[in-house]
Amino acid sequence: MGGVNQAPSGPTNQIPTNAIALSGASVNVTGNNLSAAVGASGGPSVWYKWTATKSGPVTLSTSGSGFDTILAAYTEAMVSKASNDNARSGVRWSQTSFVADAGTTYMIEVSGARGSSGRFKLNLRQ
Repeated sequence: MGGVNQAPSGPTNQIPTNAIALSGASVNVTGNNLSAAVGASGGPSVWYKWTATKSGPVTLSTSGSGFDTILAAYTEAMVSKASNDNARSGVRWSQTSFVADAGTTYMIEVSGARGSSGRFKLNLRQ
């Protein structure tokens, strides 16, 4: 007879089509990648999307996160805009920047380096 349907484990936003929308020129969110599927950056990943309201530089960081993160930004067509593993020597959080175009939506991936996972902070500034 019929089997039991189970929801996939892990966060809802572990796939790009379920990315959580962010808005504003200054965004701070917390999240986790516990039990997330392996993403484009090679570790357990979760996704966010953000639409630029103006053209200009954007900085993303995971400063304050509890594990070794990888941070990446893509266009909606998944063309890489920027990525970073460690912001500088001796830290495990990531920081990267790119120039945004007004009205363009960008996909943001927060991933765990070498399979690591936990709670993170994602900061966006334009």
